[in-house]
Amino acid sequence: RSLTAANMVFNEQLQEAIILLEKVKTEQLTTKDQITTNINLGVYYFLNGECKKALKQLSQLNHSDNWYIKQMGAEWLLKRYLMEVILFVEMEEITLAEARVNAIDRKFNKLKTIEPYRKAFNYIKIIKTYLKSPKNSSLTLTNEIEKQITFKPYEEEDLQAIYFYAWIKSKSVNQTFYSTLLGLIE
Repeated sequence: RSLTAANMVFNEQLQEAIILLEKVKTEQLTTKDQITTNINLGVYYFLNGECKKALKQLSQLNHSDNWYIKQMGAEWLLKRYLMEVILFVEMEEITLAEARVNAIDRKFNKLKTIEPYRKAFNYIKIIKTYLKSPKNSSLTLTNEIEKQITFKPYEEEDLQAIYFYAWIKSKSVNQTFYSTLLGLIE
């Protein structure tokens, strides 16, 4: 049913996707499915402009970083940290966003030159550019995006990478995250 919810998001049925995942959360799920459902629900709340609810979903993931690395992998943990950065930016908690970016740099420093992490660190460079002047960075951000991000053909690209890209692109074109995401998917 997570796949059904994801399809709903791309068919502009965001509220229905949220309702479906809220129901799924009450069911008996494997540990990995519980984690994935929480993350997806957090993303959907964020797409719906409900940052506090999105952050609440992430805060329910309260095991240690090492536990999540063992259960879900280091790439998953990196994506979770990136989600937190984005939520902090949206909530105008720039100090928290910067602290989380610094934590990413420290925790994942050894991975900077390894694929698929290299792309994530290029993305972090763009976020750092944005954090320097969030109100005045459309042109700078657009230039940085063009310099730092390359994509595979659409059919091969990681859907989560498209989500992350849509958020930063929404900042450069002054649109909502959700409308930018839908535009990219079309």
